[in-house]
Amino acid sequence: MFITHIYNLYGDIYSHVSINNNWCQLLAYFVNVCFCALYYSCVLHSIFRLVRVVFYKLKILQSTHFFLINIGIQWLSSFILILCNLLNKDYEYLPFQYRCWISFENIRGLLIATLIIYICPLLTILIIYIYLVQHIRRTPRILQRRQKANERDLIIMKRIIILVLIMIGIGLPTVSILFIYIITNYLITMAYHIQGLSMSIGVFTATICFAFITPQIQEIFTQKQRQVYSLVVIRIR
Repeated sequence: MFITHIYNLYGDIYSHVSINNNWCQLLAYFVNVCFCALYYSCVLHSIFRLVRVVFYKLKILQSTHFFLINIGIQWLSSFILILCNLLNKDYEYLPFQYRCWISFENIRGLLIATLIIYICPLLTILIIYIYLVQHIRRTPRILQRRQKANERDLIIMKRIIILVLIMIGIGLPTVSILFIYIITNYLITMAYHIQGLSMSIGVFTATICFAFITPQIQEIFTQKQRQVYSLVVIRIR
């Protein structure tokens, strides 16, 4: 997103220069790949919670190597899935935005991107959430009375809900503008600005939320605080 804003600034300064080239299309493709990877990282995060609750006995599914492999698959899938937009030449140069993007007039291309980037991950997370709720309800009461298990299940449910809300918030403006254009055949004047702003805010918010809802990241900060505290104590002594 930072590079696309540089393109916009460059276009505003040198409005007579056209930036319509292959690099422009590849940049738009890469930005969409990053958004796709962000959404599928939410799916991977949900799968991790599912494994911890339902398949907690299978330690191999909770290993670091297993999830590193899945992260690689996540990025590879993002590059492959978004490739259909690039091959169909859906990324076109927008003169007033000074960058390449999928135009709202290109309904087919935008619907494909919306389906891949937004809808599929959202449906997957909702299915995982529903399955978790049903699994927790089917759990014997003896196990449910265990305080640690209850706290874990409650935290997992809250985290998945937060992830779903974040994902809906990121994609909602784009989907709303698209449906308004389909129904009324009228494109909002600030459509691309609203889309870019919502994506930037969404990515920033999602990054912060991931830091708060991921125990591994919290543990890293906790360890650093402990190290700093230990150094302070040693120096005082």
